[in-house]
Amino acid sequence: MQRRLRMKWLKLFLGMLSVFYGGGVFAYENHGYPYSDSQCWLEGPIDPYGFRKANCTSYAAYMLNAVYGTSFDNGYGGVGWHDGKNWDDAARSVGIAVDDYPLPGDVAYWNDGTWGHVAWVEKVLYDSNGNATGVKISEYNYNPLCQLSSRSQNETTLNIGNSDYPDGFIHILAYEEGVSSLHYLDCYEQSNLCTEQTEQEWGWIVNRVWNHHRCTNCFSYYSPVYISTLAGAVGGMGGGAGTSTPATDTADPGKPDFIVDKVWFENLNGTEKYLFNRSDEIKIRMILKNIGSEDIPGDDTIETRIYLSDGYKVDSSDNWIKIGTETTLGSELDPGENHSETEYLRLWEESHIEDGKVYNIVVCVDRIVNQNNGSGEYAEEHESNNCSTEAVFTVNVVTVPASDDLSWLPAVINLVLNGN
Repeated sequence: MQRRLRMKWLKLFLGMLSVFYGGGVFAYENHGYPYSDSQCWLEGPIDPYGFRKANCTSYAAYMLNAVYGTSFDNGYGGVGWHDGKNWDDAARSVGIAVDDYPLPGDVAYWNDGTWGHVAWVEKVLYDSNGNATGVKISEYNYNPLCQLSSRSQNETTLNIGNSDYPDGFIHILAYEEGVSSLHYLDCYEQSNLCTEQTEQEWGWIVNRVWNHHRCTNCFSYYSPVYISTLAGAVGGMGGGAGTSTPATDTADPGKPDFIVDKVWFENLNGTEKYLFNRSDEIKIRMILKNIGSEDIPGDDTIETRIYLSDGYKVDSSDNWIKIGTETTLGSELDPGENHSETEYLRLWEESHIEDGKVYNIVVCVDRIVNQNNGSGEYAEEHESNNCSTEAVFTVNVVTVPASDDLSWLPAVINLVLNGN
């Protein structure tokens, strides 16, 4: 009961912050787009974001700016976005994820026709396993022309597999998470105000955003301590899992091909998390896989090494720290087979780890030396894909320095949640 009361006060407190510090939560009603159908033609007037008024691009830019507080415009990221047909390529060129996995707040795009088309994703529909089955959108200049579309007003569902389903989704708002505001975390914490998705759905969404899409290298209004502490309070984030890396060398068929399919962190109770205290022991979980066409002798062994680096990105191999080695039998990695391994990291034993800092783990299979590994021990179809991407975790802050900014917030959250 005491914890529930604390969580209630935390929700009220965070709600007040969203009012005073901006960014707010998702609000799908009465967006207030100001331009009328009399202002829509090929050479018509330009809106404040650099797009033709009452066009689909203008409406999407308005949603990103006026409703959700980003600084998106036709020159965002230093490139020209122009017609809807260009948006997916423009996004990729500046490091924004574009894929088939929809999130509320995404820009949906279609590349057919002369100019293409973009729309705002209002809601994502899911099955019971968390797989997206369709989306609801709002848009301008589709049908009727130069106006809010009929499928927006009718809340039409665009189902996966249908001809009207988008070509893909651009994650601009997710890229801005923790930079211009905390849209997704706010909605997870205050799901009663973001009623288009359920609390469970917001949980799926916020994990996707924090583990895959947000820009970790962008200037942020929020300090890393603020983000990681708040993330820990509402869902145990503070970092994200690592995955396999694509091969960059030419394939040499007829051989095994060992990869690290996934790396993630758990506490000793087996709960996945990415925010830890300096006194914690981390379970580093990894899945190895042979995606090649051949195996190695069953009694032979494959060495896997685990490396620790500072920050979000791995250091050069000259500077990373090897923290563990795992040995796997060849019989456990036949073609197409997965095999899991676990390594333990006691944070208090790593003298250079500090409170409030971010670190990453990279796992490399068929690694026999730390630098200049070459082809490893075994010849493979690819030699460039043996290491995972970075799995990132944050070490919680214990004491909070006095200052005039939001760095005092972690202590307040800790007090509300834990009473100390």
